[in-house]
Amino acid sequence: MAAWIVRAGARGEYEETALGQNVVLVSWDQIPDLGPVQSREQMDALFRSSVPLEDVKPGAVAGYIGQLWALRSLIQVDELVALPLKGRAAIAVGRVTGPYRHRPDLAATHTRAVRWLATDIPRSTLDGDILSALYASQAVCRIPREDVEARLVALAGGRPAGPVGQAEAAEERLDLESYALDEVVNFVGRRFTGHRLASLVSDILLAQGYTIEVSPPGPDGGVDILAGRGHMGFESPSLCVQVKSGAGPVDVNVLRSLEGVLHGFGADHGLLVSWGGFTGVALSEARSRFFKVRLWSANDLIRELLENYEQLPGNTKAEIPLKRVWALVLEEE
Repeated sequence: MAAWIVRAGARGEYEETALGQNVVLVSWDQIPDLGPVQSREQMDALFRSSVPLEDVKPGAVAGYIGQLWALRSLIQVDELVALPLKGRAAIAVGRVTGPYRHRPDLAATHTRAVRWLATDIPRSTLDGDILSALYASQAVCRIPREDVEARLVALAGGRPAGPVGQAEAAEERLDLESYALDEVVNFVGRRFTGHRLASLVSDILLAQGYTIEVSPPGPDGGVDILAGRGHMGFESPSLCVQVKSGAGPVDVNVLRSLEGVLHGFGADHGLLVSWGGFTGVALSEARSRFFKVRLWSANDLIRELLENYEQLPGNTKAEIPLKRVWALVLEEE
């Protein structure tokens, strides 16, 4: 039985919808209901009549049609799907429970119903061949790996995946940017645990031009870092920063606690950093506090690190040795 990758948006913008609504989904909202489509040829005609082809990269049309056809017809009920999560260094694994369904009530309308077996499998626990498959650039694609179903089910149940089998020979176009980002995420996750993660966040804020004060290890009263602009930190914006280095997602109570201490410190804003990501409720509540509190997941923190890498202290750069490289970006065929 096959296993599939179905992404939730190029930037993970539909992840919480997928997990909360028990679906995998793709957008292409300009394309109507795929239910009546009965063949690849009909899918081709529907795509070409619905999407302005001048907006699609040359050579990419066939690939997009193939991905929509896979979601509509090739993925079978009871097969496994893996959702790589952009918000944290983890994947969700579920089993397909129903046929294609058009859902105009959702942000991305083309869906398959799923029963999630696990939503927080750390990428660091994945075998190398499965991990590499996650970097295929397509939004929907089969995972061409030996014994992939049994290995994913074992990981979803918290068990070792067993010996790594031989990867099937396959030509795959890899998402090198995501692969490199995850390599850095995994490296930093191993090196910067506990209070050391707060020190890394403080170095990033320092590189961004803040004057900072870091709380010593131990009880911190809900604030790990105080940061303000200007030579002595008296200028706006001023921040209270809380850093959580655990592997599990932070819930909404931590967000509310941080917001509650802002007034006592006289801070303008709060920044909550969670290496393990955030629960759906925390993410939803944070949106309503957009102008007061911001959230950084592991990927957000690493992106800020990369953007400010040249301005980081020398000892931090020595601990996280990075080199800028160039990669050829080919159009989809």
